[in-house]
Amino acid sequence: RYNGIFVASIKPAWLLIANKYSKMVTGLQHIVSLNPKAF
Repeated sequence: RYNGIFVASIKPAWLLIANKYSKMVTGLQHIVSLNPKAF
């Protein structure tokens, strides 16, 4: 019972972190594709 509440409260934070991380990765891939010789 308590575990379900804990997971429910933590899930939105993980979604936000995952969203930020995926945007960062997309941004890095964009930079690499713009300037491949630098990497």
